[in-house]
Amino acid sequence: GAGIGQSEHITLVSRSRINETLARMQRTGDSILTERVAREAAVREGWAAVVVPSIAIFDSTYVITARILDPASGAELTTRTVRARSKREIIDAIDELARSVRREFGESALSVMRRSSPLPQVTTASLDALEQYAAGSRAWDAGRMNDARTLWEGALKLDSTFALAHLALGRYRYWVNNGPAGDRHFERVLANADRITDRERMWATAQMASARGNWQQAAADYRAYLSRYPAFPTAWLNLGNTLMRDGRPREALAAYDEFMKLDSTSGSALINVATSYSMLAVYDTSVMFYRKAFAVRPEWETWFNINHEYGMTLARHNRFDEARAVFQRMLDRPNASDQARGHRSMALLDLLMGRPR
Repeated sequence: GAGIGQSEHITLVSRSRINETLARMQRTGDSILTERVAREAAVREGWAAVVVPSIAIFDSTYVITARILDPASGAELTTRTVRARSKREIIDAIDELARSVRREFGESALSVMRRSSPLPQVTTASLDALEQYAAGSRAWDAGRMNDARTLWEGALKLDSTFALAHLALGRYRYWVNNGPAGDRHFERVLANADRITDRERMWATAQMASARGNWQQAAADYRAYLSRYPAFPTAWLNLGNTLMRDGRPREALAAYDEFMKLDSTSGSALINVATSYSMLAVYDTSVMFYRKAFAVRPEWETWFNINHEYGMTLARHNRFDEARAVFQRMLDRPNASDQARGHRSMALLDLLMGRPR
């Protein structure tokens, strides 16, 4: 392994990192990393390849082989074999094998291989459940909340003890104003808390407080999490969102600034920065960030309450014609509920302009 790792194109995964992954797979009892388990670990983490070594004896000759596999398909990318005539020659033979892998595979194939995206680093024994959970999280981030719910429910059908899938569904239930159903999922999170990592427990604690609207507690929980895991951008984003909802826009902007250092392309962060500036009555800057967000996510200009908040920010900046044009986009939508939101926004704009009739 050390010999292979000398290539500038290859980064070996440490045993401690592998052990962390096995723990989330709930396979801490496995003393031997089998080919199947290694491939699943690589798929979860987005690692590019799995090296499977073997040694056999034929007529007093040791035959040492390294098979390099694609983690997802199990397809054999290449095989390298060396021979040693005695035990004393085995170390030299392994060095030769490592050089062969570096030269003929590492510097060519691995340098152009595309790593798959890693799956979320959360605890479940089921890879299929983890993939459904990840797809649900992507759907939620894209604003497809009902699709996210369906995927998370599918994850729980595969692993009913999947704590963070219960956490996600609990948050969804609170989002649709069904707190009792959300609490039932949160109870399952707590019931399975001994199965998950300390990091997951800290995250779940903050997320549950946030879903329940306990903003001050949630902010404290996110700060505690970030004191240990400061490089996790979503935590900075959630801290900013929590502070914004608690009416603390200046502190929220400081959290968003930390988030932007790690991820400068998030449409949701740009929207919430715009909202924070609007709360501070810095309307020109708010409009600038709204437009940056719409450049990333154009569909958000007519998404739920964002259209209304953007238009009212323009109106408070005395840009009434622009605000009316923004609300008109909702009236032009085919969906009746979107049109209703547009009429509400137009009515509030007229009230703001002193035209109650």
